[in-house]
This record gives sequence, structure tokens and C-alpha cells, in this order.
Amino acid sequence: MALTEEYTCKKCGNKLVNKDNLFFYDSELKATIVYPLLFSTASRGADSLIKGDVSETYCQNCKKFVRIYIITTNKNNIENVHEIVKQGINNNIDKKLMVINELKEIKKREKYMVEKKKEKIMSKVAHETSYIVIFPELNNGFTYYGDSGLNEHEVIEKAIDGFHEQVDYILDFYIKDYKKDIEANYFVLDASNNLSESYNLLDNLNCPKCHAKIDYEINEKTPCPKCGGKLSLTNTIDSH
Repeated sequence: MALTEEYTCKKCGNKLVNKDNLFFYDSELKATIVYPLLFSTASRGADSLIKGDVSETYCQNCKKFVRIYIITTNKNNIENVHEIVKQGINNNIDKKLMVINELKEIKKREKYMVEKKKEKIMSKVAHETSYIVIFPELNNGFTYYGDSGLNEHEVIEKAIDGFHEQVDYILDFYIKDYKKDIEANYFVLDASNNLSESYNLLDNLNCPKCHAKIDYEINEKTPCPKCGGKLSLTNTIDSH
């Protein structure tokens, strides 16, 4: 369902991608949530009153990426829908920073909330007794299944190493995502009353910062952000 286009600079080899992304406004979190268009995510935001599409392009004039949020659904004709989506974007960025700081604090700790227990698990060979070490610090939890041949102390040491690796992985993801968010400019278009009019809007886009004309999405006309070279479409992936 999600089409990803990969462009490569003919001069320096830099790669840029286009992704089919959507967004919805989560009224409980007061956040604008962006997600890929996949079968597994098709039901996300089903109850949201505000939904739409997201694209990303590049402004050659101010050397910044630009994200374009297009509101396609406004179920109750909510007033000030632009401002709600904008505030939701900022709130989501703030939440990512909170997660980053929480993960950094977790890494500093010398002791963790660890639950350990023995239980039988199914092995390919036979039923074996194995330790399960649970770290409830992460929202979704992190469970380490220890080797039954190790003693309890060894299992917990290995579990903590694995937990650190997991925290580092999540932290790296959030830092990269947060950095992209704060470095990009963005604006919101409302096409919920007339979707056909959105095509006219997309043909006449200007950078929200410098007002230079920009394209709706990255394409072969987009200059390479690193060297200004020409981009070429080198790969297309249809994800499900």
C-alpha cells in the first residue's frame, strides 16, 4: 500500500526518499501523529475527526526540508482546524523530546526495576527451565529470556546488557526523528471541503519561511541538499 521512491544524487550519491505518509489528530494526546500507509496501520486514527496526507519536499532557497500537511477530513467542520493540527505537530515534537530525556535518565541509572522468575518454556528439544528478566521501565516492556545453562546472576548481567542495547536503539531512533522534526519547516493546507481544489493548492506552493516556490514532494527536479547535483529515481518499493 505504501509507495517509497528513492532518489540518488548523480554527483555525490546522496539519497532522498518519498514515502506515502498520513496523519491524524489524537484528541486525547493533543498530538498530530504521522504514520505510513500500510495494511497494518490502516485502522490507525479511524475515530479521529481530523485526518490527512503528509509529504516532504526541499526548498533550495533556504536549504531546508519542508513538510506539507494536507487536511482531507474534518468530520465536524471544526473551526481553526489549521491551528489545531499545527499545535498537535508541536506537541508531538515536545513528546519526543520528553521520551529522549527519559531514556537518557534510564541509561544513567545503576539499578533497574527487575522482576525475575523461573518458568517452563517450550524448546525445540524439550521443556527447559529458563529465567525471564523483565524491565518495566520501557512503555512496552523489555523481556530477556535467559539461557537455562546460566545461573541467575549471569542471566541478569546478560539481561542488563541486552536492555542497554535496546535503550540505545530506541534513543538513536528518537534523536534522529526529533532532529528531522526541528530542522524542517512545515505548513498546513485545508482541502477537507473540496478535495479537487487541493490539486490547485499543490501546484502553487511556497516555502513557509522564505516564500520561494517549491514542489509538493521530492522529485528529479529537486536539487541535492548536499551538493546541488541532479537527482535520479533509482528505486521504488511497494510496502504492505
